[in-house]
Amino acid sequence: MKKVIFFILLFTSFAAVAQTETEIRDHYQDVNKRIQASKEHGMEGELYCNEWITNKNAMSWPAVGTYQETTDF
Repeated sequence: MKKVIFFILLFTSFAAVAQTETEIRDHYQDVNKRIQASKEHGMEGELYCNEWITNKNAMSWPAVGTYQETTDF
């Protein structure tokens, strides 16, 4: 009996916080605008941008060759 009550409460809580597709799209567009503004303004933006540089010195990797990649997050 306790398991049934637990699952009922669990599923009703999921339904109570469900987002609509429009809310998700609006949030996605808002975050993208904030990211773009932060890139344009550099340190003056409201978000921070971390950069990961793989093979910064462009040395040759065995069996790969010269490989370099920059990832911003």
